[in-house]
Amino acid sequence: MSDDVITSIADEIQQTQPFKSKHQETRIALLRTSALLLNQTDAVLKPHDITVQQYNVLRILKGAAAPMPLMDIGERLVQPTPGISRMIARLERDGLVAREKNPDDGRGVLVTLTADGHARLKSSSAIVDNLDNVQTSCLNTKELTTLLGYLDRIRHSIRQASAE
Repeated sequence: MSDDVITSIADEIQQTQPFKSKHQETRIALLRTSALLLNQTDAVLKPHDITVQQYNVLRILKGAAAPMPLMDIGERLVQPTPGISRMIARLERDGLVAREKNPDDGRGVLVTLTADGHARLKSSSAIVDNLDNVQTSCLNTKELTTLLGYLDRIRHSIRQASAE
């Protein structure tokens, strides 16, 4: 497969039978695209010794005005994970975040970004920002806006179906 030839999802995954519907083909194309985006992002973050999910946590904490409850971080993750407590523990062991008891909730934990966390985020952000541009450079601003609208609608539809 040549890099300069755009292939369909069916060709890329060597699908031998037609998809059952355009809906199925679209869902599979989105899943495959998501996997490629994540794999490439993981690869550029590997030299910084953090995963995509950990990078996401560091960005969430950087944008927070105050220490954040653990559950609030979990709700904001791009890729929600049931192992948020373990991830925060690992980031704390690596010195990138600090945990403290929540004074308003005796069982709760507040998480903050440490100076080392800020430094790690700063050193990795430029390469991720560049990757954002590279991965979507095939689309112009109008196309990106249209795609974002479509993706918003798909996520909305998924949430509505889940609520029923």
